[in-house]
Amino acid sequence: MQLVINTPGTFITQKDECFRLKQKERIFDISPLKVESVVITNQAMVSTQAVVMALENNIDIVFLDKYGDPVGLVWFSKMGNRLWCRP
Repeated sequence: MQLVINTPGTFITQKDECFRLKQKERIFDISPLKVESVVITNQAMVSTQAVVMALENNIDIVFLDKYGDPVGLVWFSKMGNRLWCRP
């Protein structure tokens, strides 16, 4: 699944080997085994623990601007990783 974060103020961190998403008083835990990529489209915060967990599980993190265009990508840099091409 592609995890799309588009709610401003969402905080993404790691909790017990899962991604934890906090939105005000709402909390969601998602297993990294179910996630292929994380797309962040709005004002969100990502902890370094969440980034490291994504990298360890070969999960790409894509940052989009307010128009939905990619502005950055974090990916696992070891051999065998997917290649990303800019349109």
